[in-house]
Amino acid sequence: MNFTCMVRGLMLIMIVSPSVHACCQTAYDPDALAKNTIYIEAWGNGIYPSLNYDRCWRTGGTKMSMGFGFSYFPIDSDEPHPLLFTVPVQWNWFHGGSSSVEHGAGLTYSNGTWYIRDGTGTLFSQAIHLVIKPIGYRLQYEDGGFFLRGFVQAFVKLSEFNDVWKEYNEDQQKRTDPSISPWFGISLGYTFKHASR
Repeated sequence: MNFTCMVRGLMLIMIVSPSVHACCQTAYDPDALAKNTIYIEAWGNGIYPSLNYDRCWRTGGTKMSMGFGFSYFPIDSDEPHPLLFTVPVQWNWFHGGSSSVEHGAGLTYSNGTWYIRDGTGTLFSQAIHLVIKPIGYRLQYEDGGFFLRGFVQAFVKLSEFNDVWKEYNEDQQKRTDPSISPWFGISLGYTFKHASR
């Protein structure tokens, strides 16, 4: 399967899945929803293991959420190396009950995710990436509790802030870090229960 066919297939899933769900929409109470989730994520938007917060809300028969997180990856080495951390921000749209199909997009700032050592020291990337999540699975109970998510995604590099890193790539006449990277993620966490009125 070539890349074009894969993209077309993912776009078809994103178009068809909400249409199927729309056929069986029911009335919802927007207040009867546990909205706040804290979770850890392996790989995913943070690239490294990350700690994240997510807040969701209803939009008719579907739901949306916004979230942000922080990832830090320590390196146990005597060799010089950059500080490796990322700051992901994401938006999600999901449809279904507690068990949902999810789509999303976001931005991730990464520091030192790609780096090399040469004779003059350590060179590393400082960049912002667009993160596209064409399809995923989300388990989030209406009244709170256990939270689970798994998904596939792609990173698209938007901008490089480290001029030295950019010059190195130009001198080498090749990219040390990929401009588009397929990726995936798994999230485990807890959704805080909705307060009784």
